Amino acid sequence: MLRLEVDEEISLCLCSPDMAEPIFSIVDAQRPWLERWLAWPPEIKSPDDALNMIRQQLHLLAERELMPLCIIYRGQLAGGIHLQQIDWRIETGRVGYWLSEDCTGKGIMRRALEKMMRLAFEEWQLVRLEIRVASDNAASRRVIERAGFLHEGRIRHAEKLGNIIVDHDIYGLMKEEWRAR
Repeated sequence: MLRLEVDEEISLCLCSPDMAEPIFSIVDAQRPWLERWLAWPPEIKSPDDALNMIRQQLHLLAERELMPLCIIYRGQLAGGIHLQQIDWRIETGRVGYWLSEDCTGKGIMRRALEKMMRLAFEEWQLVRLEIRVASDNAASRRVIERAGFLHEGRIRHAEKLGNIIVDHDIYGLMKEEWRAR
């Protein structure tokens, strides 16, 4: 199984079927927190739903359209970070991520994002990464900006999260910009 060491506390591993139960446990325990920022948690109502999501992700991995990684912090599942919507014609991809509420504020996502950027630019040879974030998610925007992504614009009325329609801020980073940091 793919496992990438980030530092002494964090590693990234390929999301695999054995992660279905831990993913469901986090989603079920932290549903209000996760649903505030993410569209997919309402679909995860059981460990089987999490397993089906992982199987779909692994299918997309086989097609080289997605790299689904789980974030492991001090030996426990803390969240996920994915390289997704990969367009090989123009060598671009979008990064998506989530983190358990009790793991926020520890620099975990910043470090995981740095590793994902290295993977995308050096291993997968992409030339541009994009991240879309709910405009009012200030903590996530700070992580993205500290990683060197540039604010490229805003999409109004971009996504429905629960009963609320949110705008998305769009951030991008070119490989050359990443190298020059």
